Formats: sequence, structure tokens, C-alpha cells
Amino acid sequence: AYKGTFVVKDRLNNVLDRGEGKGTVADCAMEVWDIAGRHVATLHSYHYNDAFGGFGGEPFQALKLSYPERKPDYETTEFMVENIAAIYRLCGDTYNVHVDTAYAQSCGYEKTFIMGLCTYGFATRILIQQVMPYQPERVKHISAQIRSLCFPGQDVTVQTWKAEEGTLYFKMTDSDGRLLLGNGLMEYEV
Repeated sequence: AYKGTFVVKDRLNNVLDRGEGKGTVADCAMEVWDIAGRHVATLHSYHYNDAFGGFGGEPFQALKLSYPERKPDYETTEFMVENIAAIYRLCGDTYNVHVDTAYAQSCGYEKTFIMGLCTYGFATRILIQQVMPYQPERVKHISAQIRSLCFPGQDVTVQTWKAEEGTLYFKMTDSDGRLLLGNGLMEYEV
């Protein structure tokens, strides 16, 4: 069995202004080291808040990719099982909105939905299998914008374009054609 310990340090880099009535974005990072003190990764994320916009801070600039005007180089459709949120809870995400329909509805949602990082990880696994099967260590950078809630018990499709050697653009849609992940970028060792 494998086991290990990681040391994680959270950091708030900046609070970015989306404009009056448009909210703010927290620019966050987590530095990760192994127990021997070797740097393992930097996890960078942006967190949207619909309040406090227009305070005059540095403006938020969202990444906008231009997908090639051709068919994707890869297209993979897979089924997200109905219990994927319950399985993902084993990673430590125990928010009831993902597994309790009554609770999700009390929060204003139609039904339970999959955790954003679970959706993101599902797409990442597909990308790796499309381009460099069973070699996740080749991934240097990956980013995407979560665009819609992903519901369990449906097919999802990842479309991928080679922008250049070592760089992929991707997006993920659900069985209704809704964009789940957009502006997806993966850089990998060739």
C-alpha cells in the first residue's frame, strides 16, 4: 500500500474586481511539498463571489481560448455513474448538496450535482488517456473554467484539439450539449 504526507500552504494572491454588480474573484494558490520538503505542485484557482464588485481593484481577466475551426483531434464520451459523488466523497468533500436531494433543493438547486473538482478530474483522466495513456507524470499544466453544474448518471464528452506539440485545448459537454468545462488548456512533456 502507498501512503504519504503532504505539506500544503494556502495563499490569497489578490481580490480581483469584475465591476459594479458583477462581483469579485479571489485569486488563490496552494503550494504543495512532500514530507522531505521537495516542492510537488502549485495549485492555482480563482473563486467567484457575486458580491462587492466595483470596489476599484485590479480587474479580473478571464482566459479566452480560440478553439481551432476544425473537428477535434480527439473526442471521447464516457458515462458518469449515478454514485460518482458518493465515491468522490472518499477524497474528503462531504458537502451534502452533492448527495442529498432534499438538501440540494433547499439550497435552490434542482437536484444533487457532482463536485467541480470531480468533474475537472474526470476530464483530466480522459485527456491523459487520449494523448499519453497511463503517463500522468507528463502533465506540466492544466487549467479550465467550470461553466455549468454536472449531474451524475449521464454521458459527458471531452473534445480535444492539438494547438501545438505539447499543448492541448479542450472542452467538456454533457449529454444535453451544455458546456461543463470551457477554455481548457493542458501542457505536457513531449
